[in-house]
Formats: sequence, structure tokens, C-alpha cells
Amino acid sequence: MASENTHRGQPAQTGAPQAASIDTIEQLLKAKDDTSRFVGLALVKSTLDTSESLRNDEKVITSLWNSIPSKFLDRLLKTGSKPGARQNDAKEMLDLAVAVIYNFSILLPSETKSDQKLVGRVPLLVDAILQSSEETSDIILKALLTIVSASPEGRTAFAAIEDWSPLIEIAPKSPMVLSILAWSWVYGQYEDKKTMSLRVNKAIESLVASYKGTDAVTLLDFLAKLLGRLNPEVIPPNPRWLGDVIKFVRGLTASKPTAVSREAYTNCVANLLVAYQEPASKLIFTDSLKASSQSHLLINLILIDIRASLPTLLEKLNTPEYPALSERLTSALIILSFFVNYLLETFAEVTEETSAPSPFPQDEAMTLLKVRDSVVETLSLLMEYLRDRWDAAIAGAQGLHPDARYGESHTVSGSLKTLAWDSKHESASEDRLLLAALRVLSDWLREDDSPGLRREATGMMDLLMDLYQPSSAARVGITTRPLVLGILDGILKIDEGIEALLEHDGWDVLKRDLLKILSDSRQDDALEHSLGQHIAVILSELADTRTTTPEDWLDIVTAVAAYDVPSASQPSLPLQHLWADVLQLSATLLSRAPPGVKRRYVHSASALTGIAAAMLKKKLEDGVRHDVADAAAILDSDPVLGGR
Repeated sequence: MASENTHRGQPAQTGAPQAASIDTIEQLLKAKDDTSRFVGLALVKSTLDTSESLRNDEKVITSLWNSIPSKFLDRLLKTGSKPGARQNDAKEMLDLAVAVIYNFSILLPSETKSDQKLVGRVPLLVDAILQSSEETSDIILKALLTIVSASPEGRTAFAAIEDWSPLIEIAPKSPMVLSILAWSWVYGQYEDKKTMSLRVNKAIESLVASYKGTDAVTLLDFLAKLLGRLNPEVIPPNPRWLGDVIKFVRGLTASKPTAVSREAYTNCVANLLVAYQEPASKLIFTDSLKASSQSHLLINLILIDIRASLPTLLEKLNTPEYPALSERLTSALIILSFFVNYLLETFAEVTEETSAPSPFPQDEAMTLLKVRDSVVETLSLLMEYLRDRWDAAIAGAQGLHPDARYGESHTVSGSLKTLAWDSKHESASEDRLLLAALRVLSDWLREDDSPGLRREATGMMDLLMDLYQPSSAARVGITTRPLVLGILDGILKIDEGIEALLEHDGWDVLKRDLLKILSDSRQDDALEHSLGQHIAVILSELADTRTTTPEDWLDIVTAVAAYDVPSASQPSLPLQHLWADVLQLSATLLSRAPPGVKRRYVHSASALTGIAAAMLKKKLEDGVRHDVADAAAILDSDPVLGGR
């Protein structure tokens, strides 16, 4: 039992001399002369360094902190930061103040870390960086990181500093600087986002300059994380530093990249493309069809990385390394998707400018063929991975509803998902790798005329329908369904794709979603309306493959005929297009039905023409007006449906 003389946080006797009593320390700190205060502050540091029990006593910690005059701390920081101060005394003052502030930034209760007494020291800590020793600079950075990560007030105090250059100068040797900046920029609260964007832009420009002459791996990793998390309104528009960052990337790709550098440049390039779209694409992919170019080298490395990683990815699904590996491969697939679209745009531009049989010079045409073969091989492996992952998700679970596949098993290594569509780190619906895979497949299959990969994709129809159906859509949301539809755009260009979709109840799956979107169309949801339009186009393509409409497809007509046109005089453009495509689909289905079946749908046809008339009274885009009128004309001109 502790002695009664051990009071108010006074540490018990140890092998070292007994620490000064807390009362004595506080009396020294409250003295009027700086000498007594300095002694008290030194005792605070030594006591905290030697007494673990005291460090864990929040009441004593708070009392000690409240006893330290803020102005005294500031004087020590300022004196130690002056270049002309006596070196030994100045260094001692600065080191002591910094050490004490860092200790309390860690030990204070959470609710106290947002107080002005702590966060108000941030500007002087930053000013002290350049005059401090390497060891003290490291403690300053730890204190700053602790303060900005502990509270919004800490981040606001750091963001309010007009000049971050003392930190930026040491960033290449002290990566902790980047963590401090990221915490402040990403999680800070700013009323004037435009001004903050300008400041972030200037700071990144200075950072890029400070990293010249280095491999810049830590900078690329920082930019990757920053751009992926920063408020879009704070992301600098059209930055001048973009080209210099790409030069850093090319320097890494040209020098046998390590695993760390590969992860950094892959994630950075992907986030640059997402943030800056066309300008970044031009900088990154220009000359990519020249075999000796650095752009071509980057694409080759990305494709090789994807192919090398996919075969063993499934077995790593529930391992600690999966999140980082998944993030890198997601970034690689994002880069590949942007590259595919860049090639398509370039091909379209070059084709418009020349009438030659091949729009590219011979050497570039040969490179394009090689790149295409490499992309096809990569996407084939990607589909194989998706196939294996989906098979693992249903292995041993045949006959179970998809919603029943999400239990956990408890093992000595922790709780794991029993089925591999999900991992213990995230559900499949949150797996950005899955979404990136669907996107790049959608981009390629829609445009590539070779039937080989489309036939291979046809073998994924069960997987695609499982991802699309409402049970999956509820988990994945709006992000996945358009991607599945994009893949269907490519698959349905071959007969095998059409038959595969119908065999896997694709008509019913898409029909149900279309009718739900139409029934909810009073809500102003442009994404859903655009999705419904896409579904209607796909169903129309399926309808065009049949000379006679199957009768069970006509329940779409019945549902559309009961549609109540909203009263708005000028509907949104996505909703207008949805109306036009749904009416066109209904008219096509009815006009191709057998005469006997048509007679049973005369009232539905009449209702459809009435709906078209109601729509034509509204302010419609010219193209939409034409399509709505055309659908009504198809119904009116039919000998059976028109009542003649």
C-alpha cells in the first residue's frame, strides 16, 4: 500500500532519488521570476520522464499544465528561435519548451487537447523548426502531428499559419511534415475553400521544388493519399506542378522500381488522372505508342504488374497485405481505364484528320497492336480473377439466397468472412478493386471489335447478374449497376452474349429495375434516370433480335401504360430521355407482338398514346420530342393497335 506521504501525484520512491513534489513544481511555475519558472519547467520534464504513474494521472497532468504560464512558454520558443541568441542558452530554452509541449500534447485528456493553451503554441513551434537541432526538430514535428490529429482546433490553428515554408524546407528529410500537412488540409474546416485551394497549390509547388534531386517516393505517396481524400473544392485546378510530378514518376519507372516506389507512382498517377482528367491524360500518355517513350514504359509496367499480381490475389484476400495490394491494383486498373479512353479519343482525332488506311505511322501502328494484345491478355486474367472470386463466394452454398452468404467464421487468427466475395477488410460492395475492374472491362468491351474477349466475358453473365440484382445493388449501390450495363453493351454485340443474358434471366432483372426507376421518377434523381435510359436501350436491342415479341415481355407495356406523367412543365433532361426510350421500347414490343396478342393490348396502346400526348405538351428537347412522337406514331399506324 502506498505511503500516506505520497500525495497529489507525488511519485513513490524508486531506485532514483524521489522526484520533486508536485506542489513544489507548481509553486516554482507560478513564481514571478523566469529563473524559478525555468527550474519548475525542467522539473516537470524530468518528473514526467521518470514517473510512469504520474504520466497516467490525468488530474495531475492537467493541474501541472494549467500551472505553466503560456506567455513563458512562448518566450522560450521565441528566444530559442532567434538566430542571434546565445547558442547554448537559446538551445536549452528551446529544447526544454519543445519537450514539455510534446509531453503534454500526448498526456493531456482528449477534451483538453483542443484548448487554446495547447493549439495556440502551434505557430511558434513552426517558426522554431529552422533554428532547432535535428533532434529537436523531430520532437517539434511529433508535437505538431499530435496536436493537428487530436482536434479540429489544432488543424485550424495550423491551417491559419501564413507561412508553411519552414516545414516544407525540411520535408524531403522529414516525411512527418507531409503527415502534418495532410491532416490539416484533408480534415481541416475551412470557410473559404477557394483561398485554401490557392494556399494548398502554392505549398505543393514549393514541396515539388524541395524534392528535386531526390527520388520523391514519399512525395508521390503523399500526393496519392492527399488527392484521393481532399475536398474537391480544395484540389488546386490546373496546377503548374503537374508536369514536374509526372517527371518524378518517369524517373522512378526508368530506374528499376522497388515495391515501395511502384506502389507510390501507381497510386499517384491514378489519383492525378481522377483529379485532373484530360490535362493529366495528355501529360501521362503522350507518345505512349512510341516504343522507346517513357509513357509506353509506364503502361507496360502497369500491365505487367496487374498480370503478375492477379493470379495470387485471391489467396491474399484475408491477409494484412491485401488492403495495400488491392489499392495498388485498383490504381493500376484506373490508369488502364484512362489509357483505353485516351487511345480511343486519339484514334478518333487522328481518323478525322486523315483518309489513309491506317491513321498512325507504321511503327506506332505496330506498337498499338502489341499494346492491344497486352491489354487483352491482362483483361482476360482480370476476368479469370473475377470468375474465381465469384466461384469462391458460392462454393458449397448452392441453393442459398445471395443474402445468406455473408456469415463469419471465428478462427484463432480472428473473424473471417466465410465466403470470398467479401474480405475481412471490406465487403465486395466497398472493394474499389472490383469497381475498377468492372469499369475497365466496360470501357474496353464496348469498343474493342474482337469477339474473343467478348465471348470470354459472356462466361461471366451469372456473376454480372448477381452483382446487378437488387440484393447486390443494395450493397453496391448506383456505382456498380452502370458498370455492369457497360459490360453488357459489349457482350450483347455477339449472339452468344444475347443468349447468355436471356438464359440468366437478364430480361427480368433489367425489366424490374427499369420499372422501379420509372415508378420513382417523380424524384429528381438524374443518375437513376440515366441508368433507366441505359436499361431501356439494352432491352430495345434485345427486342430487336426477335421478329416476334414473347408475350411474357409485354408486362413492361402494361406497367408503362399505367404511368402517371408528372405535372412539371419542364422535366429534367435525363427524365425526358428516360420517357422517350421507355415509350420507344414499349412501342417496339407491342408492334412486334402477334395479332392475337395485340388485340388484348389495345387499351394499353391507347394509354401509351395518351401518355405520349401528355409528354408532348411539356417543354421537351427537340430530339426527345421527335422520339416520343415517333413512338406514338408507331402505335397509331398499327392496324390492330390503332383501332382500325
